[in-house]
Amino acid sequence: MDLCNEKDIRALLGRHGFRFSKSMGQNFLIEGWVPRDIAEASGAGPDTGVLEIGPGIGVLTKELASRAAKVVSIEVDRGSGSSSQLEGTVLVPNTKDKTLMVQLTDGNVLTADVSDASFMSASGSSTSLRQLEAGDRVQLFGDYKGAQFVATLVLKL
Repeated sequence: MDLCNEKDIRALLGRHGFRFSKSMGQNFLIEGWVPRDIAEASGAGPDTGVLEIGPGIGVLTKELASRAAKVVSIEVDRGSGSSSQLEGTVLVPNTKDKTLMVQLTDGNVLTADVSDASFMSASGSSTSLRQLEAGDRVQLFGDYKGAQFVATLVLKL
């Protein structure tokens, strides 16, 4: 399957009931040189990490992964069943329970399960729960499982 071929893309999306939304800036990359050039221009290399927002079907992700040490991709289209995004300030990083207590921008306090989360800084470098401190600004990507927010990515701002 050629993920830069419009017919292959439409067939793949049709099988999974997904539609791109032009209003969210989603477009097909149907020329193979486009993702290659974007990845090359990104400066990603064996000593860098990349945070990709909105990977779509992964054409650019594939090119970035061939260059970078690590690529974390977050899908932000709520219509695709994707994750929620929360932002706030760290109150308590709990390495024993693998949780992160955060005061959200709306003032509410949330304790997130980060046991299976990836941690990155806004610059693209890896970080960890142990490196977070009270007062750090973070974005959490994940989903609610019942009343518990389970993070899949913690981005230190």
